[in-house]
Amino acid sequence: MKDDEASAYFVSRSAPRKTGKRRSSRRAAGLLIATLLLLTAVVCLIVVFMPPRSEKDSVQAAAFGGKTYYFLYTAECTEKLQAETNAAYTAERGGAGFIYNDGTYKIVAAVYERESDVKTLVTVNPDSGYFALSLPKTSGDRSKIADHICGEWYATMYLTSTELDRGNITEAAAERAVSAACDSLARVVYDSGSDRVKRIVLPACEQGFSSNKSVLSNVRYITARVIVAALSALQ
Repeated sequence: MKDDEASAYFVSRSAPRKTGKRRSSRRAAGLLIATLLLLTAVVCLIVVFMPPRSEKDSVQAAAFGGKTYYFLYTAECTEKLQAETNAAYTAERGGAGFIYNDGTYKIVAAVYERESDVKTLVTVNPDSGYFALSLPKTSGDRSKIADHICGEWYATMYLTSTELDRGNITEAAAERAVSAACDSLARVVYDSGSDRVKRIVLPACEQGFSSNKSVLSNVRYITARVIVAALSALQ
């Protein structure tokens, strides 16, 4: 059926010629050709004399509007040794065990997008608290990195830790998902023109899993580590 439809667009060479209409057909063909040539000339003139569009005009870089994350911490102290002890204890319970220093050592357990989630967890975890960190507005290559971290990358990390904690996926599957997500982020960072972003973010997403932590703790630790690194790099 397809062959029949295609052949309908070809004129049979063996069809009888009608000489009475030859001249009028030639005139019509000549007029059509002249019209096409005129249109081609007009298009060429437009291309030649129209001012070139700059890359800035033709491609408008999407801007990143900023993003706030909420860090649940299980302990706060001022002594380094105590912070390391608290971090190890938090990691044993499946938390990140990431030490964030803002003048005091805060032992991060997990990172959340919604403040309501972390507020709920604070009410059921004695001595815990939370703080917020915001990735700033940016544009260009930095915007691509921020969009990737706050979009695909964080979604994968959060879903992986949640499903692993619920027992819905294996540790092997979780580790594989995190490795793939961090490899994807590293590629985006490599494409960035900013040496500062590369120097700060790449080590954070390429460091890998620690054998001293559970897989769940590692997932949450890497999440906190990368977001804190991105905050520093994009400021």
